[in-house]
Amino acid sequence: MGRGVDNPRVGAERGRGAGTHLVGNFVVTIDDLAACVAAPDHPARLSGSVSFADLAADAPVTAGALHLYVGDAETGMKQLRYRLTFPGRDGMAYRLEATKFIRPGRATVKEQVTAYARLFAGDRSAVVAAGILVFRLRDLPAFLWSMRAEGATRSVGVRRFLAFARRELSTPVPVVAT
Repeated sequence: MGRGVDNPRVGAERGRGAGTHLVGNFVVTIDDLAACVAAPDHPARLSGSVSFADLAADAPVTAGALHLYVGDAETGMKQLRYRLTFPGRDGMAYRLEATKFIRPGRATVKEQVTAYARLFAGDRSAVVAAGILVFRLRDLPAFLWSMRAEGATRSVGVRRFLAFARRELSTPVPVVAT
């Protein structure tokens, strides 16, 4: 994440050079898997912690949501939207907004692990930093092992979620002509 820029691509380049990495250790909780599967934009809760340069070190996520596979009728893409707040060392609240852009039926692994992010101070009037966040594939087994589903065994819950994700990755979004 690069400070003082609004463009995630520029921020990623500057952040690499400056060594200003944002690390998120997130926990995604889907309270109602059936509702989530029925309505792809049904939000999951996002908790965990954020560390970013000298701004925050293992700061707890105070409000977080993950919207899964939200259709964008203008582009025909689906989005995974991460929205969360956390306190900075300076006592100010910061808001991280990161989005993955997925092309249904043609999604690459890179699309599925790459989120374009902006970090805002306080009321979102000022962008503090921007960059590209990447989910490490080496973390996939631990991610899958951590999944739980109310009223189902772990394996059943994982299978249901993976079937849902596979369906969403292959189902096109109707594009609205403008």
